[in-house]
Amino acid sequence: MSEGDEFLDVLYGFTVKNIMKDFGTEYVIDKKEDRYHIHGQLVDKEFLQIGEFKIDISDGDIPKDIERNDHIEVDISRVDIF
Repeated sequence: MSEGDEFLDVLYGFTVKNIMKDFGTEYVIDKKEDRYHIHGQLVDKEFLQIGEFKIDISDGDIPKDIERNDHIEVDISRVDIF
């Protein structure tokens, strides 16, 4: 990738914890001291969408009561590309 290129791939979340349903619909990325607290929409069973970005959260244990298109909040220690 070069400066100015559009990123169209999936981002990967590492050390994914505290996955919960979120009854709001706002997308939020909040940088904490040791993690990111993210609110987004589960678009597939393992992908969290925040705006145009998709993050693979398969590293975490997604509760069985969370379904596709639910809004969730999650803590992720690192977000990266492969």
